[in-house]
Amino acid sequence: KIVTLEKELAEAKGDAESSKSTHNALTAMRDESADAVKRLENELTESRELAQKSDSELSRAKQELATSMARIEELESEKEGLEGNVAKLEKEAAEIKEDAETKKTTIVALTSRSDESADAVKRLENELTESRELAQKSDSELSAAKQELATSLTRIEELESEKEGLEG
Repeated sequence: KIVTLEKELAEAKGDAESSKSTHNALTAMRDESADAVKRLENELTESRELAQKSDSELSRAKQELATSMARIEELESEKEGLEGNVAKLEKEAAEIKEDAETKKTTIVALTSRSDESADAVKRLENELTESRELAQKSDSELSAAKQELATSLTRIEELESEKEGLEG
């Protein structure tokens, strides 16, 4: 019976070592998941800030375009009333129109950048959710591994106690 108990004790110790290895691996996975979550949260914050900056630039560019368009209308009205200044006003109107076209191009580019930033935010939010789920799963597996280790250690103590009783 002592030999059987010693065999069971050796198996229980092997189980405990296996549980300990699993525990260590799961702890490392949990730590990596936590680091990934932190990194993704930082990237998400940066993407949100970039999106906010793009939106501000887009709003400012739209306002500048509206101002330019209003000025074009004023200049064209003055042109009709002041024939002596026609050439000057036409030149100024052409420059402002060119500036307005540049601003329109800028708005298109900023709109595209804003859309890309919004997509990046969405993608990072999804990655963050996945990382949080992985971290939660790792925590659950870690708890289960801790419970198995505790059970193995309790069994080792029982077997050693029983062995001492039989040897005595």
